[in-house]
Amino acid sequence: MKAEVTIPLPDGVEGFPPRLLLDDGPITQRSMLATLMEGKRYEPVTMDLLVKLLRPGDWVMDIGAHVGLVTVLAASRVGPKGGVVAVEPDEANLAALRVNLALNGFEERVRLVAGVAADAEGEREIHLNRDNDGGHALWEPGLHPFNERTAQAPLAKRVTAVTLDGLNDRFGPLPVKLVKIDTEGAEQLVLSGGQKVLGRRCPPYVLAELNPFGLEAMGASQLSLRTMMEALGYATFLPRGSALPAFIPPGTLIDWTDYVGNVLFAKPGELCRIWPVVEAAAGV
Repeated sequence: MKAEVTIPLPDGVEGFPPRLLLDDGPITQRSMLATLMEGKRYEPVTMDLLVKLLRPGDWVMDIGAHVGLVTVLAASRVGPKGGVVAVEPDEANLAALRVNLALNGFEERVRLVAGVAADAEGEREIHLNRDNDGGHALWEPGLHPFNERTAQAPLAKRVTAVTLDGLNDRFGPLPVKLVKIDTEGAEQLVLSGGQKVLGRRCPPYVLAELNPFGLEAMGASQLSLRTMMEALGYATFLPRGSALPAFIPPGTLIDWTDYVGNVLFAKPGELCRIWPVVEAAAGV
C-alpha cells in the first residue's frame, strides 16, 4: 500500500508542510509512514533542527537522500531562490524520490544525482541491503546481525562515485549552508572528498550520522571522524531539535553503542546567528 502523508512542521513555524508518497513494504518507508499517518513527527530532533537552521535562499547537500524526507523538507525551507543537491545510489529509492519531488513541485529546486558519494570520483561497489531500504552501504550489510536476508543473499553493484568537491564544481560554486550525510558509516570517507568545500567555502553546518558498526566496517570511528572535522575548524554538538545544540568537548565520546544518531558539526560563531538569545535556567 502507498499513501500520501505530510511532514509536520514544528509548532509556531509558518509554511505549507511538504508531502511524501510512501510505500508500507520497505521497512524504513513503513516506519516513516506509520509515524506520519498517526500525526506524529518522524525523527523530530533532526527535522526541527533543519527547520531552525535553514532560510530562504540557502543551499543544502543531502548525501544519502533515500526517498526524500530531508530533501523535500529542505527544499520547502530554502524556497525557489535556494536549492538542494540530493545524492542517492539506489534505483528504487531514486524513483520514489523523483515522485516526491514532483508531488511537491520541487523539481527545479533539487539537483538529483544518481550515485554514491565517496573520497574520489569514478566508480564504487555498493552493497544492497535486502532487509532495510535505507541501509545500502559501501560495506557488506550482511555482516550486521540484523540483516539476515542480506547475509543469505548478498548483492552488490557498481555505481557512479561523486565527491562533495566535485558536486560543488558541477553545480556551483554553491553557497552551501548545510551538508547532511547519512551513508551507513561512510561519513568520514564522504567528508574526505570535500576538503576544498569544507576548508575554503566553509559551509557552517554538517549534520552527520554516527553509526558505530558502519564506521568500524569502513575503517573509521567516532573519534577519527570528529578529529578530522575538528582539524577543519568544526566543533561537535548534539542536536536538540529547535533548542541550542549541546557542545561535546574534544575527547569526550558519545555513547552510542546500541543505536545510531546524528551529530552536528558547526563552525565557531555560527550557532549564535540562529540562537542569539538563550533563556537562562531558574536559580543559575
